[in-house]
Amino acid sequence: MVIKSAFGILVRFLTASLSAVLQLSAIAAGAPAAGAAGAAVDSPRPLTIPAPVADALRSAGIPMGGLGLVVRPLDGRGPVLEYQAGRPFNPASTMKLVTTYAALGVLGVDYRWRTTFHAGGPVVGDRLRGDLILRGGGDPKLVVEDLTELIARLRATGIRQIDGDLVLDDGLYQDDPAEAASDAREFDSTQPWAVRPSAALLNFRAVGITATAGAGGDSARISLDPPLTGVDMTGRVIVRPGPCREAPLLDARWLFDGASLRVEGRMASGCGEASTWIAGPPPARYARLLFGALWEAAGGTLAGAARIVPGAAQGRPVLAEWVSPRNLADVVRDANKFSNNVMTRQLLLQVGAHRAGVPGTTQKGAQAIADWLAGRGVGLPDLILENGSGLSRNERISADSLARLLVHAAADANLGPVFVDSLPLAGVDGTMKRRLQGEPITGQAWIKTGSANEVRSMAGYVQSASGRRWAVVMLVNGPGAQASTQAQDRLLRWVHSQL
Repeated sequence: MVIKSAFGILVRFLTASLSAVLQLSAIAAGAPAAGAAGAAVDSPRPLTIPAPVADALRSAGIPMGGLGLVVRPLDGRGPVLEYQAGRPFNPASTMKLVTTYAALGVLGVDYRWRTTFHAGGPVVGDRLRGDLILRGGGDPKLVVEDLTELIARLRATGIRQIDGDLVLDDGLYQDDPAEAASDAREFDSTQPWAVRPSAALLNFRAVGITATAGAGGDSARISLDPPLTGVDMTGRVIVRPGPCREAPLLDARWLFDGASLRVEGRMASGCGEASTWIAGPPPARYARLLFGALWEAAGGTLAGAARIVPGAAQGRPVLAEWVSPRNLADVVRDANKFSNNVMTRQLLLQVGAHRAGVPGTTQKGAQAIADWLAGRGVGLPDLILENGSGLSRNERISADSLARLLVHAAADANLGPVFVDSLPLAGVDGTMKRRLQGEPITGQAWIKTGSANEVRSMAGYVQSASGRRWAVVMLVNGPGAQASTQAQDRLLRWVHSQL
């Protein structure tokens, strides 16, 4: 093990743009030279790669050196198909399988998060004469509906006016400056899928923007989801009369550190409305805009700004608390079905804090996962776990390691059913909803996908027509990897129909 530092529509959008934007460079560098199917196989008894799969790879121009593949039964027998099984590859989002399975084991299926408001000063009548402190418990899905209810509980104490600031205590996790700098270099910070984790994460720090064409107007009306208070809106979305023949264009960006939001674009009146999602402004500013809107809607006033002070809640009296209605099983399901990066990164940090103490760090989380897996007899010697989500240039794992983890998880009477159910079901839901629809294999394959520049991967389970169950892993790295989806689907069909 090597450790390196480094909801509905919203959940789907957080990951939809990743494959088009994430830039991983030369991950197949150093791979063996391209050769015929069967070359450079490190299994002592491999079967030939099925002809339909080999044909699809050849047609896509994918070098065999960039392929790692394992098909293994869940009944404990040896693999029936291996190709470069022990070679580490960049797995993209199939790395989430490692993080989510270990999180279920370390934290427990019914683990729930607790978020609290604390008084930073005396309460006199309906006034809090001081700061309001929000202590983040690491909840990866503390959405607007939850915050609305938590604020209602705060108002029920009789507090109406807050004289000080909103203070975010995010001390449960410790940010890694090197990792933050790496994210800033590699990813587009305006994209929701690139939002960094925080113990006080609110509503994924995301903002939905909708432009609605009004009757007879030449400019669209702009609305925000969630509602934000005190945002200076600039720009204009031009509406041209006529039918909706082209997709509307929307561009949104924050200015002046989140004080202003500029929205520009164009659309035909026949389109009705257009929408997009962007990452919110920096965490403190986003918290002020969101809390301010919800607090005002509840009849309250907030005099100050927002700031982040780790440990600020320590020793301060609790005013209101919120325990998430979603347990870890629910969160893992969202993270895997929709390949949510920030939720998975939160899990890695939570595991670290739980096993090695506060503050949670990525290094603690990675070590805790390695230790937990090793303690269950699932050592993964080729694993390089950086942030746990697959959103990394550096993360590596072999097809053999992923297959062994899948076999072990499926045999776990307590965690296995929850883990398997969290994976996208072919032709039915999640990232596999539009693949393999209306075929015999529909609803018979539970597959986690991974997608990035020069990476396409899949790993999961297939129930074959014969009644047997199989772990299937296919990792493709290098130029042309994006064209391997057809080969992956053919492999899944072959396992379902032939084994």
